[in-house]
Amino acid sequence: MSVESNATKTDATGASSDNDTKLVKRKQGNQNEKTKDVNQPLLSMEKNRSNTKESNASLSQTKESKDETKTFNEWNHQEELNSVEKSADVSILTRINYYLMFCGLITVPDLLWMFPREVVKNGGGDYHLILFGKSQVECVYFILLYCLMMLLLIFPLLHLEIFVGQRCQSGIIKTMRTYGPAFECIGIAIFYLTCMKSIDGTQNAFLFVRHLSNLSEHGEDLMHCDIDVYGEALDIVHCTSMLDDNICQMQVPDKQHKRIFSNGECVNSSARTIFGQPVSEVYSKRIREPRYGSFDKQRMFYNMVVYTIAGVIGALGIKAISIFLSVIYVCFIVLSSSILIPLLDIGKEGVIEMMGIFTTSESLFDWKTYVMALHLCVMTSGLGLGGVLSASSFLGKRDSSFSLTYVLVSSNILLCFLSLLCGIQLFNVNVYNTGTRKAPIIEGQEYVMGMLNEVFFANGGYIFWLWFYNIAIIIISVKSFCGKREYLIDLCELYTLRERQYLFVTATHPSQFFVYDVAPFVFLGGIDITFKGKLILMITVVIICFCSRLLYEYFWKSNVRVFLLRL
Repeated sequence: MSVESNATKTDATGASSDNDTKLVKRKQGNQNEKTKDVNQPLLSMEKNRSNTKESNASLSQTKESKDETKTFNEWNHQEELNSVEKSADVSILTRINYYLMFCGLITVPDLLWMFPREVVKNGGGDYHLILFGKSQVECVYFILLYCLMMLLLIFPLLHLEIFVGQRCQSGIIKTMRTYGPAFECIGIAIFYLTCMKSIDGTQNAFLFVRHLSNLSEHGEDLMHCDIDVYGEALDIVHCTSMLDDNICQMQVPDKQHKRIFSNGECVNSSARTIFGQPVSEVYSKRIREPRYGSFDKQRMFYNMVVYTIAGVIGALGIKAISIFLSVIYVCFIVLSSSILIPLLDIGKEGVIEMMGIFTTSESLFDWKTYVMALHLCVMTSGLGLGGVLSASSFLGKRDSSFSLTYVLVSSNILLCFLSLLCGIQLFNVNVYNTGTRKAPIIEGQEYVMGMLNEVFFANGGYIFWLWFYNIAIIIISVKSFCGKREYLIDLCELYTLRERQYLFVTATHPSQFFVYDVAPFVFLGGIDITFKGKLILMITVVIICFCSRLLYEYFWKSNVRVFLLRL
């Protein structure tokens, strides 16, 4: 009984344990199901959270990009406001300096000196009749047509170029700087080539310096052809001068019997025809003939001085360059104005009479007159160069394009009329006192220089203005307006960046100085020597420019660490 009862108890206990196990499993299953039910929303929540994080990340990136864009726009807007404030704070003298600088950039003397010739040629006048004053007086139709086309066509186009350049801000040279050392090496090679090929400027200036010293020591002797300072004997027999002609007229003040100086004495021009060679023609030959002299010490020292001054100006930055260009432009104005001083002796009626022979009414019926007037407007206005300068963004967006355009157009018209009056004066000089002199066979800068020496001395000895004239000739010869136009863009880019705001400064900053500081205005020449001599001269230029930049960085800025980092 006890055994059975124990077995029964054992079975009951096993059954209860099995039941308990089943209950536990059921509870675990229910708990697992509950856990699954609970975990499913949790998993979905986690997935949603991950998706939310990803979306938030993308939104944050978008927001950051928007913030960056906003920051860039704000920076750009702030830069525009700063440019406006700077332009508003610029003094009148600074603005005048900038205007003179740009006037100097677009002024091309060769084209301006073409103006009188084109007016005479296309206006219907005859050169020989002009020389001897036998043409009839007519209205100056061609000049009026030129002014009309300048105001109706050239002014709107030039203003459009400047306006578009201000709005686009393309920055061609600034963009090319991002290419780094490769582009800069090309620029240095172009700089070397330019200095080697432009050999006339410094050479002519050296001859003009010699002429200025000779003129200051014995100017009247040169006018009388009584002294030789150019190394060759002058043709005294056939040398006549306006100064001597004036002396002869003072001896015999008779209008019917004009007297001129020939063969060392005063002769009556009404008695016979005398073809005397003007003194200006004589010593302008002496200036032209030794075109390329020997590479002596004096010439070498002169070139060293010129290049040193150029390097120092380049090292001082854009302000010094702008002042230098302004001085050149003023010198060109002084040169043109000095030629007009003897024109005052003709009087108002004489000027009108000389201007009248530059055209005839029949020229208005020829279509070539209108074409040449338009061509002359385009060539003398600097329209092509203005477009290139506008493409380089040489002014701020908010600067006034009207004011600069008015200044440029007014400057071009003024210089054209100055050259026209200078041409009138030269024509008047040829018929001055006598109509028997032959037409000049020498043209160009040297003949004008010689003629002006005669004119100044013949009209009372304007030695003061003559010095101004020769100094202007020297400066213009050293820095010619007619240099390579591509380098003028670099100078305008320097004007935009204001030297302290370089955005693309690479490790080769000293080479940038050669390309972008010196090359724009160093249209200096050497002399026609061997390649070895040119190479030595160019190496000297590089050393001078680099040393000037080094001194500027070390002494002027006192920032040696930054300079070493740039190297």
